Amino acid sequence: MRLSRLHIDNLRNIVNLDVALAPGLNVFVGPNGAGKSSILEAAFLLSHAQSFRAGSIDDLIRRGQQRLAVAATVVAVADEKRLVEEALNIELSP
Repeated sequence: MRLSRLHIDNLRNIVNLDVALAPGLNVFVGPNGAGKSSILEAAFLLSHAQSFRAGSIDDLIRRGQQRLAVAATVVAVADEKRLVEEALNIELSP
C-alpha cells in the first residue's frame, strides 16, 4: 500500500495543501518553517491518530482556526492487474 494523494487543511502552518505523491521516494525541500515536517505529521496522523510531536490537539490546529482535516488516497495492488484505491480521513477539533 502507498499514499498517492495527501490533502491537509489547517495543520500547524499549512492552510490548505493538496499533494500528489509519486510511487517510491518523494522529497520535500524548503526553508525552515515551510511545513515539510507538517506534511509528514499529516501522514502520521492518519496512520496513528496522534502526532509524533509533543503537544495537544490545540497545538496541531493552525492559529485562529477551529479544526484541522487530513485526507489521503491509498493505493494497493489487489492482484497483478487491478489497483484498489481507498480514502482515509481524519478531522480533529479541540
